[in-house]
Amino acid sequence: LAMSRSTVAALSVVLETSYEEHVVHRALSGFEQCAAMAARFALSDVLDNTLISLCKFSGLQSTASMAVFGGSDKNRLAAARLFRLAHAHTDHIRDAWHNILQCIVSLYEMGVVAEEEVLFVQGEDGVQPLPSTPSVARKPVRKAAPESTSAASLLSAFGSWFAGGAVEAEEEAAEETD
Repeated sequence: LAMSRSTVAALSVVLETSYEEHVVHRALSGFEQCAAMAARFALSDVLDNTLISLCKFSGLQSTASMAVFGGSDKNRLAAARLFRLAHAHTDHIRDAWHNILQCIVSLYEMGVVAEEEVLFVQGEDGVQPLPSTPSVARKPVRKAAPESTSAASLLSAFGSWFAGGAVEAEEEAAEETD
């Protein structure tokens, strides 16, 4: 457990200080491998720590960081990886949910996500919309291209939407450096 914390810390330093694309991709791959191992061995604390670090790098947790979110590929890639990992390892996440939902709320406040895409809750009667929320002055919502006619989960949709074409480029960059 102590070794995994230092691994996540080391990956965080690399991601924070590097601006070279291939290094950023490698660091994000390291986060993904840490999350996969943590989920495989049911180490929820390690998975939470990994996802909370990605929340930080997404730039969606503080108002100051949100201002530069759209202009930073590193932030966008971290957000895509965050949502993809959260979708893949949903059953093992514990404390990181607060941070993940904070990122989703930030996206809503920036006008990136429509209210009807976020405000649903699982109840005894199935999935129902949450009660209406007070109106918030928001920018117009930017719609993502629909993936298919089947409904995708919220986290999967976020991961795919943020990644755009970056997932293929990220995988190619990782293969080139291996």
